[in-house]
Amino acid sequence: MQEYMIRDYQKGYERGQARIGIEVARKWIWPYAYDQDDLLRIHAQPDFDPDTRHYCFLGEEMVGYMFSLISTSGEQGVSTAVL
Repeated sequence: MQEYMIRDYQKGYERGQARIGIEVARKWIWPYAYDQDDLLRIHAQPDFDPDTRHYCFLGEEMVGYMFSLISTSGEQGVSTAVL
């Protein structure tokens, strides 16, 4: 049985993420996916949080990814994560 492994963001994952995003978006009614240059630009922003990016590998091949958006609201600074 092959094992899947979840890894956190590492520089260089943009190429695989772009490949998967473009492949999946082709099946959408409104296909849009970030290409590698878009992802490099996003990941270079000062507010980029690598802890919100997670990637799934089967062996050494990236087969999926997910990211979350974390927002803080209210006077008590309650944080909410959205996948």
